[in-house]
Amino acid sequence: MFVLGDKPSRQDRELLFAGGARLLPRRLMKTARFGRAGEFLEGIDPPGLWESAHMLQAWGGSDRFWHGLTRPDAFHRHHLNERRIARIVDEVRRFGADAAVIDDTGLSPLVPALKALGIPVIVSTHNLDSQLWLDIAANASDPHFGRWAGLVARGFEFMERTYLPLADQVWACSGIDAERFRRAFTLRDVRVVPNAIDVLPPPPPSGTRDLVYVAQMGYRPNEDAALRLIDLSRRFDARRVTHTLHLVGRPTEAIKRAAEGLPNVRVHGVVPSTAPFLAMAAVVPVTLRVGGGTRIKIVEAMAAARPVVSTAIGIEGIEARSGEDCLIVDDDAALESAVERLLDDPQEAQRIGLNGHALAQARYSHVAVTRQVAEHLSALGLALEAGDARRPPPQASAVAQGGRFDPTTRMLQWRVQVRAAHPLEDAEVELATGEDRALYNSSVSVGWCNGPGRPLQFVDIVAVLPSSVAIEDLVIRAFAYGEQVLEVRGDGRSVTEATTGLLAADWQDDGRLAGLVWTRADRAPEIVFERQAQAAVGVARPLPARPGVAVAPFVLDAADRGDPKVRRLDVRSAGAAPETGQTFWLIDAFKGRHETTSARLAALRGAHAGQTAWIIGNGPSVRTEDLDRLQGRLCFAFNRFYLAHDQTRLRPTYTVSGDRQMIEDFGQEIADRSGGTVFLADDRCPAVVGDYVWLRQLALWPPLFSMRPDRWVSPGGSSLYIALQLAWFMGIRRFYVYGADFKFVYRRERHADPFRVASGDGNHFIKNYRNNQPWCPPSFINICPAFHTARTMVESEGGWIRNVTRGGLLEMFERGDFEQALADG
Repeated sequence: MFVLGDKPSRQDRELLFAGGARLLPRRLMKTARFGRAGEFLEGIDPPGLWESAHMLQAWGGSDRFWHGLTRPDAFHRHHLNERRIARIVDEVRRFGADAAVIDDTGLSPLVPALKALGIPVIVSTHNLDSQLWLDIAANASDPHFGRWAGLVARGFEFMERTYLPLADQVWACSGIDAERFRRAFTLRDVRVVPNAIDVLPPPPPSGTRDLVYVAQMGYRPNEDAALRLIDLSRRFDARRVTHTLHLVGRPTEAIKRAAEGLPNVRVHGVVPSTAPFLAMAAVVPVTLRVGGGTRIKIVEAMAAARPVVSTAIGIEGIEARSGEDCLIVDDDAALESAVERLLDDPQEAQRIGLNGHALAQARYSHVAVTRQVAEHLSALGLALEAGDARRPPPQASAVAQGGRFDPTTRMLQWRVQVRAAHPLEDAEVELATGEDRALYNSSVSVGWCNGPGRPLQFVDIVAVLPSSVAIEDLVIRAFAYGEQVLEVRGDGRSVTEATTGLLAADWQDDGRLAGLVWTRADRAPEIVFERQAQAAVGVARPLPARPGVAVAPFVLDAADRGDPKVRRLDVRSAGAAPETGQTFWLIDAFKGRHETTSARLAALRGAHAGQTAWIIGNGPSVRTEDLDRLQGRLCFAFNRFYLAHDQTRLRPTYTVSGDRQMIEDFGQEIADRSGGTVFLADDRCPAVVGDYVWLRQLALWPPLFSMRPDRWVSPGGSSLYIALQLAWFMGIRRFYVYGADFKFVYRRERHADPFRVASGDGNHFIKNYRNNQPWCPPSFINICPAFHTARTMVESEGGWIRNVTRGGLLEMFERGDFEQALADG
């Protein structure tokens, strides 16, 4: 494969290199010289048509500028000259190609040179470009741009008339374009090959009233469509129609100005992936007035099962039925009415979205399109190997792996660096055991590694391993286009065992940072601030309940705190690798002392000293008859426990929520309907009115245990952890945990909000616990160290946390029996 034109990004180059591609970028031009008065076009090649697009405002009034764009070589001046054509032909000859596919009419001057090799030559077109650019020129508001677009149209028309008739086949994106080519030119063989995309199983409805438009906004037709959607949002605002418009893609200045000050328009710019935005869409409106080919973003919206409302020109080339696979409208008023109708009728929106998904699967998936390609090649006497009608899967290989394993929590952090010819974001990546045993408490994420050199991708695993599963039992597999492309087995030798970590830290009145660390009893902890100053560490005290673990105090003098702009605290075993411990970044929100958030909470300090608390989870194992027996005891419940009030007599003493999504969706209900005192934890006081106590939440890692929750708490990925900090402050050192199943079953969805990528409502004994709202999946990298920290803190003062849940997978707390706990209580 040869890639001509603009230089791809580092990540795209890595994928192309891995796939065996050759890159032939445009020749660099010294555009700074064009800006000097009197020197324009003196002694150097003038810019070609594509390079000149950004010079129109500065040089549109220059006759010499336009003269350079009317020369015969203007279209290809800086990326396809005679020397480059000869080089490409020589490479294709050495490669021994059976056929050549030229992707884009703009490269069609290669046709006669490649035909001379005696192989079939195919031109795959994106549009009938001459007509498209004539339409763009006719609709241009800027006269310089209109003149420039007319020259582009003339260049495309010359190539379409001169070179396409020489090709053995011409591929068009749609049946409409194919017919236009047949009418306009005398061509040997015109066939349809639609643009292909990955089509995954349809996700559930978004449950939002969001409108999403994804486009390259610098392209004038797309800019015009975005501006029309901004006008639609204004009209919705005037009529008080609830909605949010998301414009995804690099915006032009005109779009920024038009969207400024509008409360329901979000301009997102360039994003790593458009999939999360499509996942959050209730409707995808398309207001194009000019275009050609196949609108790939419409097909992507259909593949995401999102209903599309489009102008006829916007959806032209897609074989969709209005009223079934999409809604096709004639003007702005009809589009406004259709969008509002789908926002108000989620069932109809879902029906159209699912029909569109079925169309994308049948006509535009890689499997469907590759079958068509195979048929077209067979007409030239060519065949795909073994009759395979799928795109051959690109392979991937592991370059390195490593991680950290904490034997006290059984939590594994495992990273594998991968070199692949395919973005892993588009593959299905899974973690399994060699015997395919289920691993409920695990998460998989992928991305690109930072650093010099050729970029690598990574697979990050966070998993809580059952006692019966070793690291060597684990295997990572990745699948693309229905084929396995990667398999990596765990290697325990590459994983470091955790031997120490932070428990608590806070600023003292004298400016010192003081706290506690845990360590293995046979290791001495070492605390280094800013990689220079060492904190004073006190004598480690072994825990009677766990002889292999010890707790030690530390103090960092105020004079040793280093540069206030950078705050890093490294905790590790003395003389050991950093991976044996943790790095704590002192975020801005943590710096300095905090005032109490509530005098009411401050008054609860020590209020329950000597008592035993029951921490009541909402897991599926909960029995309402058990809850009845806990009435009258000191109980902490969570989130929407009030939904069970009609099933049990239990009314908890305290209700706690540190779940931001839960507070956003149901915070007012929690404050109004919960039993006892309500605590809501967030980084800001939530917009909830009524009788509740706000807890200032600091997103710290590792999740420090706050001994002053009246000032701040650490979320630790769980409202249960917040409740333990509160109860500690109230003087409680003995805890029973009930109903914490720690077995999470959910579907991971794509969503623009990374904290709303989970769906599924079967993890609680209460039906419709989340009302089908997307939620934040469990963060084991926070939960596991948080639970270990809470247990260690409580045991360091002679207390205990016993898990008396009926079943479940939570093994980080000492197990106990529910009936015995009741009797002992």
